[in-house]
Amino acid sequence: MAVRPRMNELRLTSLVGGNHTSLQDLDDKGQNDTFNSEITRRFLQLDSNGFERLGRYETALWRQVYQVIFVLDVLRRQNLDRS
Repeated sequence: MAVRPRMNELRLTSLVGGNHTSLQDLDDKGQNDTFNSEITRRFLQLDSNGFERLGRYETALWRQVYQVIFVLDVLRRQNLDRS
C-alpha cells in the first residue's frame, strides 16, 4: 500500500537529485541552496512565448471586460430613460 503525501507537504520529484524529497527534508543550508538554484535555473529556462501569450490573453480579457461594462452602462441608461 502506497503512502500518500499530506496536503501541506510539497513533493519534488525531479528538482533535487531525482528522488522524492519533501520540503521538510531540505533543512540543510546546502540543500536549500541547491533547491533554490534549481528553481532559478528552471525559471530562466521557461519559454518566453508562454508569457507573451499570457499577456495577449490578459489584454483580450480586459477588452472584453470593457465591452461588457460599456454595454451594461448603455442598457442602464436606456432603462433610466424609459422610467
